[in-house]
Amino acid sequence: MASGGKRIGAGKPKGYKHHRTIEKQVAAQTLEDMLRPHQADVADALVKKAKSGDTGAIKEYHERLLGKVKEKVEVDGNLHTELDLTISSALEKIYGDSPT
Repeated sequence: MASGGKRIGAGKPKGYKHHRTIEKQVAAQTLEDMLRPHQADVADALVKKAKSGDTGAIKEYHERLLGKVKEKVEVDGNLHTELDLTISSALEKIYGDSPT
């Protein structure tokens, strides 16, 4: 028997889902099925609270409607590092002077 390396037929088949993944998908689908009939009532309540000035409801409404606001990160592109890997510079650091 060959040891190591790729063997034909080894590993999980394509498309295989772990039983916990399937359980999570079933639970999510069950919850969605339970909540779907109440979707309009919940949306109406959210809009009512937002109209009354509830800032949490306003934020939730906008996030559901427009998506969450992305955090802005600025990158200037300047790297403040020094890297000198020449042999002569290494020798200079070790011996003080270039031995040429």
